[in-house]
Amino acid sequence: HVGVDVSARIAGSTGKHLLLSFSDLQEPEHLAQLTACFTAVLGAPASAEAVVLPPEPTPIVRRVVRYVQLQPGQTAFLSVTVTDASGRILSGQTVEAFWHSMRHAHPFAIGLNCALGPKELRPYIADLAGTADTFVSAHPNAGLPNAFGGYDETPETMSAYIGEFAREGLLNIVGGCCGTTPEHIRAFAQAVAGLKPRALPEKPRQLRLSGL
Repeated sequence: HVGVDVSARIAGSTGKHLLLSFSDLQEPEHLAQLTACFTAVLGAPASAEAVVLPPEPTPIVRRVVRYVQLQPGQTAFLSVTVTDASGRILSGQTVEAFWHSMRHAHPFAIGLNCALGPKELRPYIADLAGTADTFVSAHPNAGLPNAFGGYDETPETMSAYIGEFAREGLLNIVGGCCGTTPEHIRAFAQAVAGLKPRALPEKPRQLRLSGL
């Protein structure tokens, strides 16, 4: 939907290396371990022009940003989870605060995934779309978990929401998280076909602080 031709790979689990503290990543041997980990799972050299790394939990996001900053020519695709109706992510930040804490890394895209269905995720996607001057993604769950741990949103009901997001100019990239299937993804693709992706807003250069 972004309009670029890329080859996508799923990195999968990167193990204990992403649980290192920020101070650990200042140490050459720990950074070398992290670099080797990403290189192995991506099957690409560290000198590649761009590597898309879509991490999820907030501590991992910040470690990926640190990795990207120390690898010239690479960028990151960041995605975090709004855990509940408080509108806050796992770090305790709002979506807007999270963006301002990550903006210096110039990510290729930033988005929200997991925890919530499309209906519940919408206001936070709207906040992010109005704040970030980069591509925005959404990967909602197929609704909230039911009493049996399953997900009840069908491809038809979810794609109706996704189409609405796209028509309102909130999205550049869309997909699904827990409970979604290939049928869901096909329905999403049909829902956004022919629609214009979100236009990147021009933000004035000024001081922006990030907190809770």
